[in-house]
Amino acid sequence: MKNIILFGLVLQMLLINLTNAQEKELCHKINYGIELDALPYIYSGYYGSVWLKVDNFRIRPVITKLTQPEFVAKDGFKNLNTKAYALIIDYFFSDKEELKGFWAGAGFEYWDNDVTEKISNNKQDYQNYYFTVGGGYVLNIWEGLYLNPWVAVHAKIGGKSELKFEEKNYGISSIVPEASVKLGWRF
Repeated sequence: MKNIILFGLVLQMLLINLTNAQEKELCHKINYGIELDALPYIYSGYYGSVWLKVDNFRIRPVITKLTQPEFVAKDGFKNLNTKAYALIIDYFFSDKEELKGFWAGAGFEYWDNDVTEKISNNKQDYQNYYFTVGGGYVLNIWEGLYLNPWVAVHAKIGGKSELKFEEKNYGISSIVPEASVKLGWRF
């Protein structure tokens, strides 16, 4: 909860400074907004992202939490929980005045995970670092409201590769694909 409050305060300070900068015409065309991703909410979690777009570039800090689907946890394991914190930079291929069309991005993520062995019911925590590449398409719906279907691949660059349990070892994937749809609002 402290992370969410801190995230909100930083966002508020950023938006106040951006509004002042735009009024004084000290910077290029700036857009900012928020996004919610459908996938974490489906799996008992949450997702929040704020973004700042200057010209064709968008910077997105992200916080998310979810319990991964059972098939992701691998045979003999359950309750794979992930909290992820990310910083992503996207590039829009369309006109820099609009937030629409195709984009591609990359960034770094920190994942704080835990998983439970089914037989012993033992739980272990582990942390990993990922380099992420992805892309999507922003489709404007109405005023500032838009849909953003996207895909990404997360490549592990640090952290654990395997956990030792009583009955089995849990191998941690080096490559994690992902796809979902975000709902966003541009201010």
